[in-house]
Amino acid sequence: MPLFALSSGFVAVRATTLSQCSSHTEKKMTTTAAPLSPLPPLPIAFPDTSISWTPFWASLYALSIGLEPTGSGLRYLYESHADGQRVFPTFPTAALFRGQRDPPWTASSPLHQWIRYDPARLLHGEQTTSLLTPQLPATLTDAVLQQSLMAVEPKGSGVVVRMKSDIVELATRRTLVTMTSSMFLMGATIDVADDVQRTSKPSSGSKSSKPKLAAGTGGDNANAKQSSVTLSAKVHPAQAALYRLNGDTNPIHIDPVVAEQAGLPGPILHGLCTYGITARLLLKSVASPRGEGGDHSKPPSSRAAPKASLSDLSMRFSAPVLPSDVLTVKRGPLTDGGSSHTAQTRFVVLASTKGSSTRTVAVGAATFLLAPTSISAQL
Repeated sequence: MPLFALSSGFVAVRATTLSQCSSHTEKKMTTTAAPLSPLPPLPIAFPDTSISWTPFWASLYALSIGLEPTGSGLRYLYESHADGQRVFPTFPTAALFRGQRDPPWTASSPLHQWIRYDPARLLHGEQTTSLLTPQLPATLTDAVLQQSLMAVEPKGSGVVVRMKSDIVELATRRTLVTMTSSMFLMGATIDVADDVQRTSKPSSGSKSSKPKLAAGTGGDNANAKQSSVTLSAKVHPAQAALYRLNGDTNPIHIDPVVAEQAGLPGPILHGLCTYGITARLLLKSVASPRGEGGDHSKPPSSRAAPKASLSDLSMRFSAPVLPSDVLTVKRGPLTDGGSSHTAQTRFVVLASTKGSSTRTVAVGAATFLLAPTSISAQL
């Protein structure tokens, strides 16, 4: 497959890899003969739950994806920064751990009434985050997490489940961020009536909740004059141990015995940690050496490297990342994002382990907001 030739739809990950592991073994469900309920029409909205965070949680997340207290990175780690603390754009993916009630990887999840599956065999296949505000607040106290089940689709040896999550401010009813996650439940079974739809359809004029990878690779775009960029980061041996403090305490990311029982060589990095590290490298790839914005009279592809913030990030996971791996993000040229202050790109994420060959662990697409409308994300 060409580097940026991405097809639409869910890409099922191999069962043996546990897909960048947001698979969870925290609670194993004992399979029973209890009958399943027919799946109702979708989407299914779950009860709202309160969600909040403080600068401490935002700082912990930034540290767990490799940001350092130097240069502009300090603004994501220090609540008393002279210019104010910034919240990293992919932080909401970790904030969910403090707002979800009975998430899919637990035996108490409401999904069990419609799907028979083992939570230990849940694989994270896709993740999309779309920010609807230029800057997330460092402190969030009055908000709710709204979650819906958007799709349940039998596929191969299991079932694909797609969830949508919105974080909404109660005072303003403003949606700060919307996220979608696709999970593959290995070995799952479902009882779906013939007259029940398995995938929800977005209402007219609404934005589809299914992750979309940005169109255009640069190869067929006359404005795509900027060359591709490659950046790498080494995964710290304790990276997974640190990231789990965000709330994802699945033992497969820290306990060698549990990892071995899952058929892995050892504890593996959280898929959403790889997601955050990728976002950090992508932002670094569009930041100018001196933090100076480009010439905004020109299209994004022909400007000097600008300040930027990340507004959308879609990724599909295909293989796990190990502690001490080197992650490499290869992104294509920036192409016009539909306005004078946006640009988009596609990318592939590679991992290399000492003594073994390089492997592809994810592919995706990103959209950036460019200065002066966005804050600086020069890292």
